[in-house]
Amino acid sequence: MKTLFVVVVGYLLGSIPTGVLIVRRLRPEIDLRSIGSGNIGATNVSRALGARWGAVTMLGDCAKGLVPVLFARWIGASATAAAMAGIAAFLGHIYPIYLDMKGGKGASTALGVFLGLAPLAALLLLFIWVCAALIAQTTAVGALSAALALPILVIGTAPAGPFRGPAITTAILIAPFVFYTHRENIRRILRGELQAGKKAGEN
Repeated sequence: MKTLFVVVVGYLLGSIPTGVLIVRRLRPEIDLRSIGSGNIGATNVSRALGARWGAVTMLGDCAKGLVPVLFARWIGASATAAAMAGIAAFLGHIYPIYLDMKGGKGASTALGVFLGLAPLAALLLLFIWVCAALIAQTTAVGALSAALALPILVIGTAPAGPFRGPAITTAILIAPFVFYTHRENIRRILRGELQAGKKAGEN
């Protein structure tokens, strides 16, 4: 019963459309889903409101992944239940009940999940994300690079204990899903169309 509870909480928290709410509050005349890429993530918020609010959106989306994991741990749920709550939050961001199941790509929320499950891996992932994004001049490449490294880093850094197995399993499940949600970006990258976030299809 406790597992079901934290999974439902994780999904509902993950479904909160951070970017949409921020843009709606600051620029009510703008529908985030109708500009740029139409995505609800940080990159598209940056297009609408600037980099500062894009960063705020990323932090909010990251928190959506972290809080359910910490909440599950706080109420004494098992490590597996905590990981399931994180996965539910990740899926909630991608398929939010509040937006007719049409959400974002999930990379920031996934980062939050691993801040709760495998903090060292998450910090290394953030470093890889930033470096790859700066080198390639596109945030999509940063997110995809981090997703590619995710299982390896979790396996290599997750400490022994009850959370190691669930963290590794979660990484193996989430990493390919990030590639799936970025499939259009991957096509654009292969065609050389995605540069510095200037094309409409990025995030």
